[in-house]
Amino acid sequence: MNDNPSATAVAPQASKLQALAGMSEQSKVVLLVAGAMVTGGLLQLFVEPGPKALVAAGAIAGVATFVLSRTLPGRWRETMAGFRFTSVLLVALGLCAILGTLILQGRPLQEYPAKYGVVGDAIVAARLDDVFHSLWFGCLIALFGAAVVNSALLRWPVKLRSLGFFTCHLGLLTTLLGAGLSCAFAVRGRVDLLADGSTVNRVHVTRAGQPQAKGYDAAGNAILATAPLGFELRLDRFDLVRYATEFRIGYYEPRKLPDGRMDWRLKASFDPEPGQRHLLPGGSSFTLTRLFSDYRPGDEAANLAQGRDAAKTVKQELKNPAAVLQVAVDGSAVTSPPLVALGESNYLPVPPDARQVPRGILAFEKRDEEAKSYQSHVTAIAGGVSQKALVSVNDPFTFEGWTFYQVNYDPRNPKYSGLDAVHDPGVNFVFVGFALIIAGVSYMFYVERHLGRRRRAEVEPKVKAAV
Repeated sequence: MNDNPSATAVAPQASKLQALAGMSEQSKVVLLVAGAMVTGGLLQLFVEPGPKALVAAGAIAGVATFVLSRTLPGRWRETMAGFRFTSVLLVALGLCAILGTLILQGRPLQEYPAKYGVVGDAIVAARLDDVFHSLWFGCLIALFGAAVVNSALLRWPVKLRSLGFFTCHLGLLTTLLGAGLSCAFAVRGRVDLLADGSTVNRVHVTRAGQPQAKGYDAAGNAILATAPLGFELRLDRFDLVRYATEFRIGYYEPRKLPDGRMDWRLKASFDPEPGQRHLLPGGSSFTLTRLFSDYRPGDEAANLAQGRDAAKTVKQELKNPAAVLQVAVDGSAVTSPPLVALGESNYLPVPPDARQVPRGILAFEKRDEEAKSYQSHVTAIAGGVSQKALVSVNDPFTFEGWTFYQVNYDPRNPKYSGLDAVHDPGVNFVFVGFALIIAGVSYMFYVERHLGRRRRAEVEPKVKAAV
C-alpha cells in the first residue's frame, strides 16, 4: 500500500499526460478541431457572440492553444504544423464559409423559423445565423493562428532558403491581425446630408444596411446608435444626371414567389441605340434595327418614312415611340413587330417562341424617374483644415480614416444626398498581409529554386573530389 497521498494524486495526472502523449496524429487532429468547436459552442451559452467577443475569444484561445502545444508531452506542435492538421482545419473553415453563404446571415431571429421551418430554431441555437461572429468559428480561427506560428517556429532561424516560407506565414498572421482589427473596431453607417449649409459630425451605425438601435426611450421608440466622425462634413451641392432619352429597353427575368405568382425583376437596362448589339444574361443578344419617333398604327407610309434612318430618329422628340428588335437566341435570330413604348404591346418574350414562362422579356418602355448617375460636392472640415471632394457611385472619398460612398438620393428633394461611411482600421493590414503572401510565394517559386541549384553546383564538385 502507498501511504504517500501526494503520489496517489499525481499518478492519475501522469497517466492522463501519458495518454495525451501517446495519441496518434489522426486522434490529435480530431481532438483539436472538435474540441475547438465544442469549446466555442459552450462559451456561447454564457457569452453573447459578437465582433468583440469573437476577437477576444479567438485571441485568448489562440494563445492558450499555442502555449499548450509547446508544453504538453508528445509531438503536439509538430501535429499542428503538419499537413494533415492544416488540411482538416481548412476543410472545416471551408464548410463554415459554405454555411455562411447558404444560410441568410444577420437577419432578425424570427425570420429563420418562418423561412427554414423546424430547422430554423436549430440554426439560431447554433448561431448559424451569424456564422462568422460565432465563438466556435473564432476558436477555429484561433487554431489556425496557433498552427501558423508553430509551423514557422519549427523552421527557425530564418535562412535564405526559408525566407519565402517565413514571409508567407508573416503575411498570414498580418492578415489575421487586420481581420481582427476590422471585426472589433470597424464602423459602418449612413450619413444624411442636406445642401443647406448645415454640417454633420456623427454617423448612424448600420449592420447589413439596417440602422442599429442602442436602446429604447420611455415610449418604446428605438434610439439609433451613432458614432463620431471626428470632423465636420458639409454638402455643398448635389448633382443628379439623368439619361439623354427618357425611354429604355429593359430586360426582365421571372422569379416565382412563395404564393405561386411570378415576379418580373429588371436585370438590365439599355439605351435605345440603333445598330448596337447588346448581350443579355444567359448568352442571348438583341439589336435595335428600327426606331419610330411617332408610331401610327395602320399608317405604314408614315411609319416607313420614320424608320428608314433609326440613327436620326433617336435624336428627334419621341412622342409615341416604337422599336423593332432583332433577338438572337441559341443561334437563331427573330425580328419583333414594332414594340410601342406607351402601348400594351411593348414587350417580347425571350426566346420569342416560348410557350410557357420565358427565361426573360425585353420591354421598350418609359423610364420611371431613373437617374444615370448622382454625385455630391462635399467639404470635410477638421480643425482649421478643410478639403473639398466629389463623391460619386464609383469614386469614394477618404478623409481622416473614413471612406464615403454615394449610395442614395431623393428624386423629390434635389438638396438631399445619402452617403455610406466606413471606418476600417484593419483593411491596410489585410492588404499588407496579402502582399507579403504574394512576395513569399514568388520567392519560393523563383528565388529558392535558384538557390537550390547553386547549392547543388557547389556541393557536387566537393563530393566528387572526396570520392
